[in-house]
Amino acid sequence: MKNTPSASNEGHRGCIYSIVITPDEEKIISGGDFAIKIWEMESGTCLNTLEGHGKFVASLAITPDGKRLISGSGDGTIKSWDVKTGCCLRTLEGHKMHVNTVVITPDGKIIVSGSGDRTIKLWDLQSGECVQTVKGQPLQFPSGVTSMVISPSGEQIITVSNAIRIWDRASGTCMMTFEHGPTYPNSIAVTPNGDKLVSAECEAVEVDYRIEFKNHCIKIWDAKSGSCVKTLKGHADMIDTVIVTPDGKKVISGSIDHTMRMWDLETGECLRTFENPGRFIEAIAITADGKRIISNGGQTADRGDSIKIWDVETGECVKTLEGQLDLE
Repeated sequence: MKNTPSASNEGHRGCIYSIVITPDEEKIISGGDFAIKIWEMESGTCLNTLEGHGKFVASLAITPDGKRLISGSGDGTIKSWDVKTGCCLRTLEGHKMHVNTVVITPDGKIIVSGSGDRTIKLWDLQSGECVQTVKGQPLQFPSGVTSMVISPSGEQIITVSNAIRIWDRASGTCMMTFEHGPTYPNSIAVTPNGDKLVSAECEAVEVDYRIEFKNHCIKIWDAKSGSCVKTLKGHADMIDTVIVTPDGKKVISGSIDHTMRMWDLETGECLRTFENPGRFIEAIAITADGKRIISNGGQTADRGDSIKIWDVETGECVKTLEGQLDLE
């Protein structure tokens, strides 16, 4: 498997699961199928294709200086890439199952990864050495770590499995477990000042020997007390992703009900609905000025997943970066 840029700079052939924006806001980076794509924001041109993972790319993170890209994959590895050249600098091995989520500490020195093997690992970004492993109890990580963020201070790791948990980064101890009631979380975000957490949640119900999901909602939590201060409802189906806008005033959610929604974090009011007819929204990022949202556009029968750029003010899609045609 190659660990160098590919000459085939077309769109994705499969689904997109993660999107990041470079700090200079000149490039969009997407990962999902076996490849990572680097796109020019203004022109929509695919500049580079990074290949090397043996399975889907589940999560991406970029260093504060924009020079290094970190990817976590279903093949159980983490890769560090040079954003400028597209070359793989290092492959980190240690997880025993798929890597669902990767984040980078605010100082840009430590990679934190969460896996289906029920562990969190901390890695030195420069050396690639695993410097710490946090092993949750089976009841803490029944299905592994599915989503994760770092507090703005860099001192806490916030994870999602069957519940939200806050971990002390230095000691690896669980500081708090949130009480969810009948719903459980599948995605997590934190406000820029760290005082609130935002989770996408649903309830799993057994009906005629099969599991159905209902009560799709977003919950706003007080990060200090662990109490739920607000529940936002409006999506008709599973909410796959949530982010908080850079000013900390709004929440953006993406759902398989073919919409994104923008919510007022303080009042809980739905301010705008972004329609994406017939296609799931599973990955979202937002520019630092809060004016443009980048999302996946959804895969179709004959075309790989696309990227859409949305104007926050109008709710309109202003540009689409298409996936590959003729998938067979």
